[in-house]
Parts: sequence; C-alpha cells; structure tokens
Amino acid sequence: NSTGGLDEYIRLGEIREQYQGGFIWDFCDQSFYQTNSNGEKYLAYGGDFGDRPNNGTFCGNGLLYADRRETPKMQEVKYQYQSVKIIPDQNGIYIRNDNLFTDLSDYVVNVKVGRCGEILAEEDIPVDLRPGSEKRFDIKHLYKNICITGEYTVTASLMLNKDTDWAEKGYETAFGQFTGRFGEISQTDLFPSDIRIPGKGCFMCDSGERTGGIKVVDGVFNIGIRAGNTEMMFAKEKGGLISYRIDGEELIVNVPVPNFWRAPTDNDKGNGMPLRCARWKTASLYASAKPAKYRIEDDLVEIAYDYYLFDSDIAEKKNVCKVVYTVFGKGEMMIRMEYEADESIETHEMPEFGMLFRIPGEYDSVWYYGYGPNENYADRCKGSRLGCFEYRVKENFSDYLMPQECGARTGVRKAVITGKDGYGIELTAEGMDFSALPYTPHELECARHKYELPKSEYTILRLAYRQMGIGGDDSWKSKPHSQYLLNEKGRYEFRFFIKGGKIGKENQ
Repeated sequence: NSTGGLDEYIRLGEIREQYQGGFIWDFCDQSFYQTNSNGEKYLAYGGDFGDRPNNGTFCGNGLLYADRRETPKMQEVKYQYQSVKIIPDQNGIYIRNDNLFTDLSDYVVNVKVGRCGEILAEEDIPVDLRPGSEKRFDIKHLYKNICITGEYTVTASLMLNKDTDWAEKGYETAFGQFTGRFGEISQTDLFPSDIRIPGKGCFMCDSGERTGGIKVVDGVFNIGIRAGNTEMMFAKEKGGLISYRIDGEELIVNVPVPNFWRAPTDNDKGNGMPLRCARWKTASLYASAKPAKYRIEDDLVEIAYDYYLFDSDIAEKKNVCKVVYTVFGKGEMMIRMEYEADESIETHEMPEFGMLFRIPGEYDSVWYYGYGPNENYADRCKGSRLGCFEYRVKENFSDYLMPQECGARTGVRKAVITGKDGYGIELTAEGMDFSALPYTPHELECARHKYELPKSEYTILRLAYRQMGIGGDDSWKSKPHSQYLLNEKGRYEFRFFIKGGKIGKENQ
C-alpha cells in the first residue's frame, strides 16, 4: 500500500526541465501460487519456500497484483501520469496538452456539474489542441438553467471520441475536478433534523428524567435512553455505548472505542513506525475508561467518558481522551472525541485519530459521499474524485501480498451502512477518513497471508479525523512527508453524527 506523495515528484518534473523522477518500482507483484496445508491456493513471497535468508514481501510492490489485476494505487498513478492537464473552476476549464507529438483531435472533453452524485448539467466540448498548446473553455452557460445550493463539483474528463486498438470510444484518459460551495456549511447540512449543539450545564443523575421527548433511566449499571424508536444503553463502568437499537434491531456488537492504530503497511515496517508508535496500539487496545458522567439540558442528553490512554497513575488531565455522546430528541446522536497532546512526553505521531465500531456482519453494503471510487489516503488522493460510491465490505479488502492497512477513503461527508433488512447506520461529518472492512487493524496485522485472517462475523467501521499518509519514497527508511503525519502538539478534536433506522436509497 504505497505511492503516497507521488504528486510531489510530478510537480518537480513540471518546474525543472532537467529533472527526471517519479519512476515506480515495480509494474507488477512478483509472486506465484503455492498451496498451504489445508489445500488453499495463495500467492507466496520470500520465506514461504523454506528459503533462508529472504526479502519477504519486497517482491510485492507492483501497481498490479501478481495475477495482473489492478491495485488501488493505479488510480493515483494514472492521474499523476496523465499527459493532458485539466483544471476546472466554477466558470471554465483550462486544458494544456503536454504531449510532445499527439494532438487531441481524437478526444472530447465531457463536463459535468454535479451535486452529491446527481448530474445537474452536462456538455461535450470538442478539443483539438496541438502538442504543447493550451486553452481555456468557458462553461458559465451551463449554470443558466440550474439552481445549486450547498456543495457541488465540476468534473471534466478527456474521453476518446472513437474506438481505438487499445480502448473503446468513451474511455477516460485524463480528468480534473473542481469542488465549490454556494453558502457556508451548517449543522443542518450535516444533519437533516433540527439540532442544537449543547451548551454548558450541570451533570445530573436523576432517574426517569424526560427532556424534549427523551426518556432517561439511571440504572444501577447502565444509563438507558429512549428517543422515538431509538433505544440506547450506556455502561457506567465499561466505557461507552453498549447497545444501540432501532425498532428493536441491535446495530452494534461492542462498545465503540477510540482508535489510534492502523495495521502497519510495508512502508510503515520499513521506516520503523510500529516500534516508534507502539504506545498508540496499546492505547487503542487497553485504554481505561473512567465512570460515565451525564447531564440533561432541555432537549438533549450528554454522556461523557474519560479514557486514560497510557499510565493509569498519571496526573489528572494528562494523556486523557474524552469521548462525549450527545443524544437529541429524535434519536440522533453526536459523538465528540477530544485529546490534548501532552507536551511533556513523546506521545505524538499517532497513526490515526478516530473511533472504531464493531457492527453485525450482515451490515455489509456501503454507500458514501466522499472521495473515490478506490481506496485513497491523505498523500494519495489527487487521483480520486468527489462523488457518491458504493461497495460491499468484503470487496473493499485489497489483496496486497501481506495483509495491511487498506480500504480507506478520505473526505467522506456521509456514509451509510445497510443490511438485507433495510436497517442501517448513517454517519455524517464535515470530512472524515472512513473505512469499512471485515477485520480490525489488529487482526490484519497478525496475518502474514490472506488465508490466515479469521473468519469474520462483523463489519469494522473506522471513522477518523485523520489517518497518517502511507508514504512511498522508498520502503526501507522514509516516513510519509511531514504534512501527512499526525504529530502536532496541542488539541485534537473529531466530531461526527450518527443515526440508525430504515434507510432507503431515497434517504441517501
């Protein structure tokens, strides 16, 4: 899982004539099938043949898998290598033909103005630019008959206008996208119901309190909340939400927990990340939650937990991650995660800052509005485009020779995870890193081959403020570039909204 930061190599090639770089090693994984003791075929690498010494998965760094299927990395490489630059904005499309000998007479530029996956206006623009030439095309006329509110995109694609020996008519060879917004983002953009962000109030412990249609029951071990058709149960001593039911349907398996870890990639192992950041794996697995506190204020209930991440004997407020659940009158919930990085010890450079949910495996259909369609990361997302995409959870696993971090998406505004019965969970944020896989990061990390992964009965959701980049300069020393690391001192905060219920296509 690599090719992070490739855009910086391409940029150097554009500003310095003498520069050569951005060459990728290798084109495809160098591996072949073996059969394990259970009769299962798998793609082998160094050490699988009794060979000592060996270079492990160093033969598995291709843009294609060994069976010649494309890896998700190809999405970024195709974009960075495209020889026609397309830069849209709100009013026009700038196109530069960087080919040395080929004009664009065999192509057309397809322009789409869209909002949340819906095409509002579309036009094909003939483009016959000579090699080395450039031109700007006006598109203001596309807005005449449409009304746009909120976030929208202008996507321009260079497409073949006839069949060739190597691709059919309509094949996209290059693209560019502009993202804009009419009006500022608001809470109602993120959440369809009328909600109010909680203010200050006193923590209360009264049984049976009612507020704005919410019933709160303070039990011996749990805090129960009922709002409409939603029932929630929060453990006083066990660190969070232990039950989340809609119309009697249970939507979670375990308590959602703060997560700071990812399954190390080959690049991570090469640059020493697992040892350097090991405390964050410990914090993800063994953080100790203090008893819950809750308060009631008008039309909401707030339940707060303090997670001690490292040494339980440390001074108050040091290395504490706070998780606050705010439940609103119609059963919607906001989850806020806060952490103040302690400057007195080296707690920085965490792999991820977010939450991990384990939900029943029958919830395996994902629809999201964010960057895609393939997996992408902070330093490998330029070749992605903002739109609405769908996938099955098991299909989201990337077949790298050794299981590792995979399947994430950046800039996700909304994700909906549904099961066969039509029930599901809707997650909304201003822009998060999102992942849905059958495995936890720790299960991925423990497997040397895909067949060693456990049979999963769950869907693992990871929602993050950010995940560190994956790097790509080399796989034996270099970390991701500094702007793609989570190593800032100070305050981290991540906030997202969750609601469950019967979720149809019309609600997405």
